[in-house]
Amino acid sequence: MTDVVVAQGLSRSYGSGAAAVHAVREAELRLAEGELAVLSGPSGSGKTTLLSLVGGLDTPDTGTITVAGLELARLDRDGRERFRRDVTGWVFQAAGLLPILSSVENVMLPLLTQGRRELEARAAALDALATVGLSERAEHRAQELSGGEQQRVSLARALAKGPRLLIADEPTGELDSETALVVMQLLRGVAAGGTAVLVATHDAAFRDFADQVLLMEDGRCRRAG
Repeated sequence: MTDVVVAQGLSRSYGSGAAAVHAVREAELRLAEGELAVLSGPSGSGKTTLLSLVGGLDTPDTGTITVAGLELARLDRDGRERFRRDVTGWVFQAAGLLPILSSVENVMLPLLTQGRRELEARAAALDALATVGLSERAEHRAQELSGGEQQRVSLARALAKGPRLLIADEPTGELDSETALVVMQLLRGVAAGGTAVLVATHDAAFRDFADQVLLMEDGRCRRAG
């Protein structure tokens, strides 16, 4: 399998001197296409910071990150914006939908920013909603959906772009166990389709769906087992 993510020697600190917070320390990560990796660890261990570095939302103090053949340090501002727009998809703990828009309109938004025509964007959005089992809710406004349905629309929004890397930060954190299981199964299916999937979670049940489990503690990352 082809590596999608190769991160080496990543460190990231905030502040300076005695007050400095060492969020990530010499982290290593390798993730192939079709692989689902679970990043596990207590709150404050550095999981979200590591996701932000790999996803191009933050820049490491030391180390290198290559995603889908792109070395992030070599990208200028416009290049990083295109990387975040076209290469990665994100799912957060909160779905972050616009409540007055329908499900399909929420999914279409990032596609329109990519420059796709409206009919093409709508077709891709409907396909993504079908993938997460929400075809019948396509025209419902986000405010009319349950929490689990909103999170599935959020996943569809990320998938519709066809990302090489899908990053999920505590995607089941606000869901009951039954709905969380549905989201886990969907993410496993995304990986089976060839996308590299990186999930940060407190939910131990996610490990049963993972190809690799990474444990974080005090900013350090090691592979379980």
